[in-house]
Amino acid sequence: NIANGTTRYTSTNYAYDRRSSVVYPNNRTVNFGYHDTYGPLEYQQNSGEATHFVDYDYIGGRVLQRRFANGIDLDMVDPGDSSKTLFDTLGRPLQYDHINASGTVLTGFKYSYDPVGNKMSREQLHSPTDSDRYAYDSASRLTATSRGDISGGVDHCDPPSAPPSSGMMKTPGGY
Repeated sequence: NIANGTTRYTSTNYAYDRRSSVVYPNNRTVNFGYHDTYGPLEYQQNSGEATHFVDYDYIGGRVLQRRFANGIDLDMVDPGDSSKTLFDTLGRPLQYDHINASGTVLTGFKYSYDPVGNKMSREQLHSPTDSDRYAYDSASRLTATSRGDISGGVDHCDPPSAPPSSGMMKTPGGY
């Protein structure tokens, strides 16, 4: 409690570069269990029964589907053709959809890339006016960004005619 000068800490423990447990200031402990190769599968609070919270399906080391116990899923299978994935031939994501149990997209992102692999756009399907476009110079350095609804199909951003006078550029998200 900061008011009476008491300092409280949260402790995180790791095993083999993975978070194995977290101990909160009230001594609540959460232990984590993992899939042999990939992400967390379950957690256990204090000494209680383990709670399974996620299932994964993989394709070539990439997550194809992630199903949480609360009914929210990440599905990288093309909804128009279940024999296709939403990765391009280089393994980059073309679209991420987090959907609930009724199939509604909660958060969704579409990506496009230029021929040398630079991300040209990130369309936010759940909030189109917050979508981003990017422009690069010949050395693949980010030179410009723009934000707005790009659902009309434009997937490029025109670079500025001159560099900003301060030597600083506005980054995606305005940071």
